[in-house]
Amino acid sequence: MTTTRTTAEHLMMAVDALGLHAQWVWTGGNCRAIRVQTEPFHCDPHVLITHEWEPFTDGDLRADLSGQNLALGLYLTEDDEPTTSIERVTDSQRIAAAAGALLKPSRHLTVAPRG
Repeated sequence: MTTTRTTAEHLMMAVDALGLHAQWVWTGGNCRAIRVQTEPFHCDPHVLITHEWEPFTDGDLRADLSGQNLALGLYLTEDDEPTTSIERVTDSQRIAAAAGALLKPSRHLTVAPRG
């Protein structure tokens, strides 16, 4: 499979094209992530996209991410431990679709115990 040049900006545009909201966010110090939500200013659930083992930095906004592994962490609440998926960057649409799949409402339903 051929990889094309993909930047964080490309990923955010692909997320927006799916009807989701993507934003380059500060996560502390020089750390950044792409935050994916179902709508702007809607806190939870959300997905944070970063490098597999470390956060993005300012330089990653326009750096080529092609061929790298990215971590997509689904947070049901801000303080929650994320459910994480690791995806190799081949194109921005595939990463956007993976983030969107994590946010599907059916993935967040819990079944109440009977009794």
